[in-house]
Amino acid sequence: MNMPTPRSETDELDFWTFAAFAHAHTGELWPGLDVEASYLVMSLHRATDVMFFDARQSGDEFRLSTAGQRIMFVLSLCGPLPMLRLAELAGMSKAATWSAVRTLVADGFVDRNRSPEDRRSNVVSITEEGGEVFDRAFRARNVREARWASVLSDEEKSQLHAILGKLMDYAGEHARRRDSVS
Repeated sequence: MNMPTPRSETDELDFWTFAAFAHAHTGELWPGLDVEASYLVMSLHRATDVMFFDARQSGDEFRLSTAGQRIMFVLSLCGPLPMLRLAELAGMSKAATWSAVRTLVADGFVDRNRSPEDRRSNVVSITEEGGEVFDRAFRARNVREARWASVLSDEEKSQLHAILGKLMDYAGEHARRRDSVS
């Protein structure tokens, strides 16, 4: 591995400029890597981190964590769900789902009851209070989401949806292949 860049060149970097800096220097330290792929993933990750952090703050005033917002969103759209299905649709681990649901139950936002079909399974549903709180939280979040989306033209939004769709299709196929092996 080559020597790192002198500190004087990195003193002025911030969260955003570091990605371009890394793009310019990664190939020097690790010859033969796909630097463009690294830059794409780093840029996408950094952009989504900042957008999610901003959107998440809308839930703070409503006592809803990011995980709580994800669960409430899924339940709002799908209705009552078994815990395992809720974890799958929310894109969360079983442990993270259990933890978030415990908090939501304690706050009175969801109910967790034994499934009438399978007494070994729990079904989670939104309470009336939870529905009202999430409605306000989601509307506040959407104001922030709309602000982020407003920097793109309609054509750019369509292009981005198409590109992200390809990445999500690949991720879904990768997950199905991984699951079929295990």
